[in-house]
Amino acid sequence: MNGYKDKNIIFAFFLLLTSCTQFDNEIEDIKDSFTQSNCFQSQTVSSFCDLESSIIHKKWAKKYHSKFSSDKHRYLNNLSKLTGIEVKNLSIKPKMLDFYGFEEKDSMNSYRGEGEQGLVKGASSFAFKGDEFWSVTVDYSECKNKSGFSDCKQSEGSSRVETRDNKHWSMYEGSEVWIHYAIQPKINILFRNDNRRFTVGQCHPSDVGGHKGLTWMLRFRGSDLYIVQYFKHYDLNFKDNDGEWKIKRATLDPETTSWKQTHTLLKKFDANEFKGSDEWTSVMIHHVQSNQRDKGLLEVYIDGDWTNPVYSYKGEMSIPDKNKCYFKFGLYTNGNETAIDRKLVENMTVWYDNMAIAKSKSKLLEIINSNE
Repeated sequence: MNGYKDKNIIFAFFLLLTSCTQFDNEIEDIKDSFTQSNCFQSQTVSSFCDLESSIIHKKWAKKYHSKFSSDKHRYLNNLSKLTGIEVKNLSIKPKMLDFYGFEEKDSMNSYRGEGEQGLVKGASSFAFKGDEFWSVTVDYSECKNKSGFSDCKQSEGSSRVETRDNKHWSMYEGSEVWIHYAIQPKINILFRNDNRRFTVGQCHPSDVGGHKGLTWMLRFRGSDLYIVQYFKHYDLNFKDNDGEWKIKRATLDPETTSWKQTHTLLKKFDANEFKGSDEWTSVMIHHVQSNQRDKGLLEVYIDGDWTNPVYSYKGEMSIPDKNKCYFKFGLYTNGNETAIDRKLVENMTVWYDNMAIAKSKSKLLEIINSNE
């Protein structure tokens, strides 16, 4: 009888050993490129990828990151590489981005409290202002699948670490706001591949009635920084039923329009060895939300020139069923399945500093120029 039990134990151990070896082999067989990916409707608002590809990537990433004791250890190691400061002299305090004058909450369960979003200390010479700054890191392997929605599948493979306004809406008809923050792309952000998009701020309208684009986005794409507007209005000449030429206001269709028609270049960058930059970019955004042609406004100023906007749009800021939007900040990445190497969709990092929101330009300048 004991001999029978011993044989069962040996057989069970053999099965366990075989299954572990098989799992290791499965990971080893995963290629560094996204050869398994199957995406549809490339670059459109409704583009999506099969879920299996992201599951395969998660398996690969688990082994790729296994040399670190924790994600926080990995983020500190990245910070050490970027600054040249030893890990023991650095710290990342897990904390959501904190804009002065704005109450945030987590978006899409992306805050894990492991340093993917946090306050960096011990590297004061690298801050835009003061002694501390914020770091935000996104891994495609951490993409979320929620009931009825999948970041992993949508927009050619997406992943995010973001906060959003604690209120339901930030902007509605007649609202006016001034926003400032300094941003620095650090790791795996600047690529010539313009299928990859890295959004570092947006005002998001309701998706009721279908997702038709964003009110505005601040986005790195093709190695450069852009402001994006989907609801721009323009005058369209058309013939009525009587054959007479008339003019009406129209908007671009994000499903059929080239991305270059919705994106306006703000600043060009030269990528360094980390696919990032060593240069801070200070951005001020002036937003007046209105569906009225003579009241809607979006202006963008950069790098301390607060008199001459590098971008200015005057006109309707939305379409009738999208006239409210809420702010989101952090890092939202799209097109991850188009990367040439899996390593390039992990450790995607941006730094933030000097963040504030106010109802007037004078108040905003007072806040960002203070010594606090």
